Amino acid sequence: HIATSCIINIEGLKKDVLQKEQYIRSLESRLSNPEFAKKAPHHIIEKEKQRLKAQKEELEKFKKNVSGLV
Repeated sequence: HIATSCIINIEGLKKDVLQKEQYIRSLESRLSNPEFAKKAPHHIIEKEKQRLKAQKEELEKFKKNVSGLV
């Protein structure tokens, strides 16, 4: 019973990692888009850069914590 719930939790954690990685790619794509850079107000670009940095840091912490469980 415990093993089954661990497998389910690990699968859920893998899904969370994939979602975070996808979100990070989305932010990177948006920030590397010349049209976005040209049209978006400076404060929006900065906000997206901060969001990207925070997401990358969060993902690294998350992966580090997960690797201790597996």
